Formats: sequence, structure tokens, C-alpha cells
Amino acid sequence: MASIFNSIKNGTGHPEAPFLRMIILLVFKIIFNTVFLSILNLGVFGAVSASFMSYFLIGIWMYYDLFIKKSDMQLSMKNFKFDLNFIKKTMNLAIPSVLSYILVYIGFFLINKEVVKYGSIALNASTIASNINSIYFVLPTSVGTTVTTMISMNIGNGNSKNAKKIFYYGILFSLIIVFAIIIIFTPLNPYIVELFQKNPEITTITNKALTIYMYSVIGFGIFTVEQGVFIGLGRTKMPLLTGIMRVWLLRYVFIIFTEKYLGVYSIFWGNLFSNCMAAFIFFFLL
Repeated sequence: MASIFNSIKNGTGHPEAPFLRMIILLVFKIIFNTVFLSILNLGVFGAVSASFMSYFLIGIWMYYDLFIKKSDMQLSMKNFKFDLNFIKKTMNLAIPSVLSYILVYIGFFLINKEVVKYGSIALNASTIASNINSIYFVLPTSVGTTVTTMISMNIGNGNSKNAKKIFYYGILFSLIIVFAIIIIFTPLNPYIVELFQKNPEITTITNKALTIYMYSVIGFGIFTVEQGVFIGLGRTKMPLLTGIMRVWLLRYVFIIFTEKYLGVYSIFWGNLFSNCMAAFIFFFLL
């Protein structure tokens, strides 16, 4: 429901609604984590329950916003009937995206299996670095989502010249954000890592991994804008190709060939290599 909600709001020029949803979700998660973990001490079950309750309540709010609240975009099941032709068109666009996500996450699973070879310390370090880095990845990803909306609107209006401008401005804006992240957070990374873990063996690997990961955001920032353009153009088979190439062909193969020289750090260098190469290749394809 969150994906549908975000798509409807972004597609109709209301990006503030998904932002509000995320704020409400964050508030719910803080409240329920405090109740289930700090007060009731329910451990792992409490963490899962906090997440479930947060999404359950935000689901009710989204249902209200889409189906009950009076607005120009209010949805209704009244007079609804299946349109097989429309379903076929939708599935033609959706299936490549579904396959893309499945294959990308299978790729991540295989990469994590490579990390496991180096023991629990390396796995802990990799997980912490990945969790911190995912925060840095969110900002350029949001630019890609915005580009998708703007490209589809302009192409729909027959304004291809403006759509091309959006592509270049999207890359420029993404790079500004990425370099700001690198400048601000590189000196702060050791302190952020210590919030998660104080074991020197783990923090040493995590800090080195984060340094490599930080620069991989440059390629990812450009890549996410390129993917946003393909989706905005309705070329959903291209993100399938890009996902497979970035994670399977460029990253996983790089790790397999370099791990005897780089050890556990081949995982992090593979991330940097695959993101930058994918950005470079698909820039010229576009």
C-alpha cells in the first residue's frame, strides 16, 4: 500500500504526502520501540512487533487518505470492474521491475555469502557499514524518484526538450548532494560507527569499509537518476538490465576475481566499481 500511495502522490505532483507518511511512520516506530523494547523488554519479538504495529497504523492512515478523505484524487471501488487490456499493459511494465528487484536481492544474498566466509567480525562490520551507508544512499535515490515523475509528466505532454534538461539537472543535483554527504560525513563516520559497536576489530573494518562505500555513492547518485529516466519513459526492461549488470555482472564477478587479493574489502571495492561503471555505461546508453 505504501508503494501505491507514494506512486499516486508523486505521480499527481504531491511529493509532500510520502514525506509526511515517512515522518508519521518514524514517530510510530519511536513510540512502539520505546514501549516494546525499553519498557516491556520484549527483545527481538518486541522489535518485530514495533515494526508491525507502525506499518499497520500507517496502513490505516493511508487507506483513509486514499479512500475516505474528500479530495480530487479520492479513490472508490464503486462501479469498479477489471479491464483486461489495461491489466495486460500494466503487467508488461511491472513484470520487468519485479524481476529486477528479485534478481538484485538474490545478488545481494550471494554477496553476503561471500562476507560470511570471513567470519562473524567481518559480517558484523559489513552489516554496520551497509546500514550507515544506506542512509547516505537514500538522498540521491529520492532525486531519481523525482526525475521519474518529472520525466513522465514532460514526455506525456510531448515536451522532450524539457525532459532532457531534467535528466542533466537531476544528475547535477544528485552530485551536489553526494559531495555534500562525503564532505560532511567522512570525518563523522568513526563517531557514528561507535554508536553501533566499540569492538576495535569490528570498528577498524567498518571504518575502512565506510570510506570506500562513501565514494560509491557518487556512481550510485548518477545511476539512480538514469534508472529514474528509464522508468519515466516506460522503458522498464532497461532497469531490469541495469540491475542485473550492476549487481551480478559488475559487482559479483569483481568480488569473485579480486577476493584472493583484497580479502573482505573486495566486497566494498566491488560496490564502488559496479556503481561507477554502471553509471558510466548507462549515461552513454541514455
